[in-house]
Amino acid sequence: MKTGIGLLLLLVLTLPGCKSTFQNTIKAEASNLEQGSDIINADNKFTFNIPQNMQKQDIHGIDSYVEEYRNKNMRVSFDYGIYSDPLDGYSMEPEYKEIKEVISGREVKIVHFKPTSFASEYKYYAGVHFPAVKEGGSKLTMVVEFNDEKDWGTAKTIFGSIHFE
Repeated sequence: MKTGIGLLLLLVLTLPGCKSTFQNTIKAEASNLEQGSDIINADNKFTFNIPQNMQKQDIHGIDSYVEEYRNKNMRVSFDYGIYSDPLDGYSMEPEYKEIKEVISGREVKIVHFKPTSFASEYKYYAGVHFPAVKEGGSKLTMVVEFNDEKDWGTAKTIFGSIHFE
C-alpha cells in the first residue's frame, strides 16, 4: 500500500515530548522514504513504513511475532513479544550511540553502531526498543541493518513511523 509519508511524519513529529533534534533529523531524512514507501500493518498491533522496494522474507519466531524485509541495501526486522531484545548489550561496539526519544507516545531507546561482535552482512546496525507496548509484557524491538552510513537517516525515519493501534 502506498502512502504520503509526509502526513504520517507530520503526525509523528507533533507528538508531545519529542525532542527537536530528533524531529529535525527525521524531517531532513524523510525524503529517503518520500520517494516511495509501503505501510506495513503488523497483525493490527502496530504499523510502520519501509522503502517501497523491500520484500518480505519467510521467517518464523518461536515465542514472539517476527517479520523481516529486505532489499539490496538493507534489512528491516522486528520482534514483538515478551523476550524482545532490550538493546542493552551493545555499548562496547565501535561508534556506539544511544538516544532516548518518544515515538508513538512511548519512551524508547534507539541505538546505532558498527557491529563487530556478531556476524553480520551489514556494516551498520540501528535498533529501537519499546519496553512496554501492551499489558502482559509485550515489547517491540525493530532493527535496521545497512551498508551505507546515509541509510542511518532512513532507519530513523522508519523508527519514527511506528504507530501502535
